[in-house]
Amino acid sequence: MQEGYKVSKFVDKCGDLVYYYCDIIDTSFDENEKKYIFSDLLADVIVYKDGRVKVVDLGEIAEALENNLISMDIAKKALMRLDKLLMVIYETGIECLITKEMEI
Repeated sequence: MQEGYKVSKFVDKCGDLVYYYCDIIDTSFDENEKKYIFSDLLADVIVYKDGRVKVVDLGEIAEALENNLISMDIAKKALMRLDKLLMVIYETGIECLITKEMEI
């Protein structure tokens, strides 16, 4: 989560992997309430068990920009984090992220 994405594992009723879902996020900590706040930055990545990678919801970023729901800075942050995540997935595989997340 420190890198700007959260990886969730989805399994079927037998416990077998269906896919990993990677949310592009922004994280902040509210000192007053002592809690983390996670903001969805719209773009997501699905990694199927056969290794296929699917990027989803990019149109939501364009739509949010068009309707002035997000700033250009937020859109850039989302795209930069998406790019970084995809580079990790393509270069080392999703397993690297799963191991890393479990250690945190």
